[in-house]
Amino acid sequence: MLQISLSEINQTLVIKVIDNGVGIDTSLISKSDSIALGNIKKRIDAINRLEEISVELDITNNEIQVDSEFKTGTTCVLKITYK
Repeated sequence: MLQISLSEINQTLVIKVIDNGVGIDTSLISKSDSIALGNIKKRIDAINRLEEISVELDITNNEIQVDSEFKTGTTCVLKITYK
């Protein structure tokens, strides 16, 4: 299962992606040795240097109930605030 939602709240574009996969090793989120997450953080930092917009990314594990069974998944929320 993959859910993607897009909404706008008070000049903030919110993109949410939820899956019911195996989840993510939460220790990788705060470490710098994950190449993919490191590249994403560098791009967000570069975007945040612009005055017109601000970008935040939050990645968490979640528990999803499917047919009375709990499965782990990942939720990624990207918030882009603009003037």
